Amino acid sequence: MKKRYLPGASLMLALSMLAACSPSGSGFSAPSSSVQHPSSPSQPSSEAVSSTSMADSNNYNPPGELPIVKENVTISVFAPASTDIARADSDMTKWMEEITNVHVEWETAAGDAFQEKLQLTLASGAYPDMIAAGTSRVDKMVEQQWGMQKLLIPLNQYYDTVSVGYKNAFEKIPGMRDYITSLDGNIYSMPNIDGALQIQFPNKMWVNTEWLKNVGLQAPTTTDEFYHMLKAFKEQDANGNGDANDEIPFSAVNSNQPLDIFLMNPFILCPEGRMWLDNGKLVFSVMEPAYQEGIRYLNKLYAEGLINPEMFTWDATTQVNTNENGSEPVLGAVLAQRPGNFCDLSGYPDNSHKWEQYYPIAPLQGVNGNEMITNYNAYSSTLQTGVAMITSTCKEPEAAFRMVDLLATEEMTIITTNGPKGQGWRDAVDGEIGLDGSPAKVTIESEQRPANWGGWDQLMGRVQTPEYLAGISYVQDPYSPALNPMQGRHVVLYRSSLDYQKVAQPLESVLPSLYYSNDVINEFSMLKTTITDYVNEMLVAFVTGSKNIDTDWDAYMSQLKTLGVERYMQIIQETYNESPFAK
Repeated sequence: MKKRYLPGASLMLALSMLAACSPSGSGFSAPSSSVQHPSSPSQPSSEAVSSTSMADSNNYNPPGELPIVKENVTISVFAPASTDIARADSDMTKWMEEITNVHVEWETAAGDAFQEKLQLTLASGAYPDMIAAGTSRVDKMVEQQWGMQKLLIPLNQYYDTVSVGYKNAFEKIPGMRDYITSLDGNIYSMPNIDGALQIQFPNKMWVNTEWLKNVGLQAPTTTDEFYHMLKAFKEQDANGNGDANDEIPFSAVNSNQPLDIFLMNPFILCPEGRMWLDNGKLVFSVMEPAYQEGIRYLNKLYAEGLINPEMFTWDATTQVNTNENGSEPVLGAVLAQRPGNFCDLSGYPDNSHKWEQYYPIAPLQGVNGNEMITNYNAYSSTLQTGVAMITSTCKEPEAAFRMVDLLATEEMTIITTNGPKGQGWRDAVDGEIGLDGSPAKVTIESEQRPANWGGWDQLMGRVQTPEYLAGISYVQDPYSPALNPMQGRHVVLYRSSLDYQKVAQPLESVLPSLYYSNDVINEFSMLKTTITDYVNEMLVAFVTGSKNIDTDWDAYMSQLKTLGVERYMQIIQETYNESPFAK
């Protein structure tokens, strides 16, 4: 019997019924739900027909129907080995074959050896039908190069004619198709998507709220208030342990969270990479006068002993251990993505609970009339390219694409990540609330997930849109004893990210990670490394005072030009102008 996708809630119902057939012996009970594709796809182009000529087109059910093919086909997949279970032995693998009629022959390599073995495999000429890299993603430039060398096939035709999951993602995520389209106009990979707000707004200033109470202050809203808060933390035994000298007012791990991100934004927008677009024109923040003013502010904090002098050499483990050593925390404000970067959340139910004292403050108000603004990581971490790719020797490319596209529905993401319905997740009931405060759609019960289900999760086709993540039920008190802090942190991260989302830089000002042409990629890579290293070096020098922000600034600008900053910016600008974003 054919099974059709049903739109909306019915799609969830149909797939959950499929997943409810738990593993038994060598397979699963055959799925029996009829499902209807939510919209009629456009007719395949002549290119699409020619590209699938090696396959028997009569063997395919119409787009959106299961199984994908009437008679079994086999595709070979090269992937990182799973740490849980051999991929061929996974119950998820067996279930997927049963509902799609697509059999996967796996070739795997240990995660740390995956890229090397992949290169050797491709160099041998014995290509797998598909590469599923998971978290060992292939670099964007390598992906584009393989595509232009005809090692990978373009997937545009399948996105346009048979896609269900990615088609829905295109509609929900602005700029997604432009981001995954290479310079030649083709799309060579099927991405994973992580729409978590904390991924889009990763640079947060966590402040110890107990310290604020102890020194009689409210959360700072301006750079002046932030300065006075740090002064109070330093001078008033803020942690209340009787030692007025053990407090570290402000810290970060500079290699993970550069000092000129959050605290520079009141002076000039300074995203990761320090570049953004003003009406399509590239701005490199470090070249602007306002950046110098921001550095002067940071130097003031450092000179007065308010910035941890070890932050330029610490790693996250050292920072966590320093804060956890002793009865009271010693870090007042921390620039970090998540609380695990400065507190130990791993113990449950036994941990120090120090993380509960911290909460991210909202972005600080702009100075000199600047608007309040924060950087917005709209693309690079959310849209993960180089995950799944189909090679030019694949004889069933449509089957390979439709298998990943099936996984790319939000409903299948629940199943691949958590297991069958009733054995890892269930429908939410009345009274269960999602991250956004609305009635939840799904409740995760990870402790009930079958032991042999794993192996697919982030491997390919994992689509988590913001709406999907917000619909997962959570205990609303993130510090509840009933909630593992590794889960509770998600509530804090989501709620605090809303403050950042309100003042995010406009999407059109975000400089995406671009595909560069082969003519400039080597030059670009060399310039990027040289200039980024020099900017990072001089940031430390100016903040710590080993270089004078006034007398050495002109020499800094001159050296940037000597290193080729103007050519560096030219390459980026010209590449952006040729990208889908500018068209």
